[in-house]
Amino acid sequence: MPADRYLYVAGDTGSVQQLSAGSGTRLFDRDTELSPRGLVHHGFTLYVVGATDVEESAVVSVDTLGVADGWRFTTETELSTVVRAGDTVYTAGEGVVHALDDRGKHLWTHRTPWGHDDEVGQAGAYPAVRVVAGTVYATGRNRLYALHASSGEPRWEYRAADRAAAGPTTAPVVAAGVVYQAGGRLVHAVDARSGTAKWRFVTRGGAVCEPQVRDGMLYAGAGSLHALDVATGTARWRFTPSAGALTSFSAVGGGTAIAVCDDLLVAVDSRTGEERWRFTRPTPDAGPLSAPVAAQGRVYTAARSRPHLYGLDASTGEHLWTAGLRDVPDEEVPGRGPPVVSAGAVHVIAGGALHAVEA
Repeated sequence: MPADRYLYVAGDTGSVQQLSAGSGTRLFDRDTELSPRGLVHHGFTLYVVGATDVEESAVVSVDTLGVADGWRFTTETELSTVVRAGDTVYTAGEGVVHALDDRGKHLWTHRTPWGHDDEVGQAGAYPAVRVVAGTVYATGRNRLYALHASSGEPRWEYRAADRAAAGPTTAPVVAAGVVYQAGGRLVHAVDARSGTAKWRFVTRGGAVCEPQVRDGMLYAGAGSLHALDVATGTARWRFTPSAGALTSFSAVGGGTAIAVCDDLLVAVDSRTGEERWRFTRPTPDAGPLSAPVAAQGRVYTAARSRPHLYGLDASTGEHLWTAGLRDVPDEEVPGRGPPVVSAGAVHVIAGGALHAVEA
């Protein structure tokens, strides 16, 4: 039966539930014993990364058909992201990248510097990895690493020894043989094969999320939303929300980029930076909005404190629906990350729980 017949929900206690997309009937309920931070969907397998209740992190696989046994990989290092490329699962956290096979067996580990850089200043990271054409790109303390995907052995290392790079480092983005990354107030482009710098651009504010490449431009969020020429790093335009500093953004395609400022979304023309439409979160006291995602003419964004998911028309910003998600009693557990559209469902982490609703 096709995967898009189902919805997948990881609840407040870490349970992963499978529901019929047509009727909402619950088919099974599996307990991951995690506070979820990320999810990737591959075929009929879900990989969930999160924190355990004993100050550890884990990646858990869940077979949604209930045919194969799942597996669990546990480490004392904080993990916050998981991706799958081919038959390998990669997970990253504070100064570490692990590679696992599709049965959860550990293949290799690569450790990166973490914390303070004496030359540049304080620098952490938003831990994440990208896997492209047999290479794993990872970040750590003002550095960008290229690793052999099969062994974890280094290909090259790029270091941004510049005070403008002081601050959290975003995940790398790879497009057309170039790796783009933002750290502190610095956005830089690096040749994916050699690790040599191609260009750099200094922003006025610190990076809030990873750069994105769309329609021949690189979008970077740092105080304002910047649109840069991908080849040269030359600024095309800058958009600053009237409500205050940028908190996240998304280049959703269709000639549109969306800037987020707390409870406000503003869609702008990707060619000119002019405003097209805006949406203000209708639910009181629900917290800031996540970076939006788009699929099939709709835009999805989630409120992070009191979990709600909103569906909008991508062309006009019309509010189509609101899905109330199960709340979490522990107010100290934040929402993390944008929604993910996969297998006919919208997956979203809000209030520390992972939810899915039919797209």
